[in-house]
Amino acid sequence: MKKPVPAESSGALEKARQALGALGAALMWALMCLALSPAISRAADAGKPRTMEIHTPSSRVTFINLLCSHIDLDAADYGIKLKNLESDNNPVTQLELLSTSLRRKAADSYVVRPTDGQDVRKLIDLIKPHGMPLIFIAYMPPEEIINRYENAWFAGASNVDTAKLLAKAVTDYISAHPDVDQNLNGQVDILLIRGPVDHQDDTARYRELKAALEAAHIKSRFVHEVRGEWYYERAFLYVNKLVEKGQFPDCDLVVAFNDDMALACIDALEQSEKYDSLPDVPIFSVDGTPEALLAVRRGALEATIRQNLERIAKAVLLIGSGQADMTDKSRLQALSDHRIEDRRVLIDPVIITHKNVAPYLKQDIPVPAR
Repeated sequence: MKKPVPAESSGALEKARQALGALGAALMWALMCLALSPAISRAADAGKPRTMEIHTPSSRVTFINLLCSHIDLDAADYGIKLKNLESDNNPVTQLELLSTSLRRKAADSYVVRPTDGQDVRKLIDLIKPHGMPLIFIAYMPPEEIINRYENAWFAGASNVDTAKLLAKAVTDYISAHPDVDQNLNGQVDILLIRGPVDHQDDTARYRELKAALEAAHIKSRFVHEVRGEWYYERAFLYVNKLVEKGQFPDCDLVVAFNDDMALACIDALEQSEKYDSLPDVPIFSVDGTPEALLAVRRGALEATIRQNLERIAKAVLLIGSGQADMTDKSRLQALSDHRIEDRRVLIDPVIITHKNVAPYLKQDIPVPAR
């Protein structure tokens, strides 16, 4: 026969049972919160804007500024918050800025135009362990470079296609204008205003122009080659010096490898005291910036090769927002003029002359006059 439990012992047992019940309820709540936390986190992330950092060498190149402006214009529609960083065209500084950002987990995606002389493999290897999208603009990585990282992308025009269109614009003009040889020396004397040494765009534009002139059996000579290195100020100084030395009349035609340098050439000629005595030479360039299009309309620039900034910007934002990748690329494919197979969203450029410039004048973001 069991002994009766004292009243005080019975109360203690009841309190213990209540404490265990409360502990069990707390454990159950903790487990439920743990199970729900990924969903809660996803819901919070869904409402949180993704941060995209754009790393460029300098703000002195109009084409890059315009592309960044187009990205900024549409960023909010893709749930993206932008941050722009410049490296003063210093490869070491660019790597340091990226390294600091990655260490601080400051961005969800990166858009990069490598500095001149940058080892692009280092950029890729820096970002690859973190897994976020790396999108190259105004620089098309070779296949062996872009394939180092499965989330490395390029959005823009093929540098080779752009170079071939520039060469076509020049050779077509020469073929249609036999009087282009203004100094009557039996050949077309060309002033080249080039980009940086060994830059892929400069190399492609030089190679394709030379090959096209030879293929068209056009007797020509690069009578002056100057390195504007993409910058208006530098090209202006070079052309101004040629004019002051009396060497510009040696030229029948000018080919500048970007619009900033072409506009510098136009300004140097038009601002010169010798302008009235200088030959009226056709000038060709690349990018299709608003100022260049206006120069085409008024006849100061013969032609420019326009790159479609609107579509490039949308491709960048689709990739950076996570709304497109290689498993779901239908929206990207709608922007591209070529099948996307190697994470290159290729958007074809177009030759702009006075015959077709009008529709394009209304499509670009205006930039302040110089």
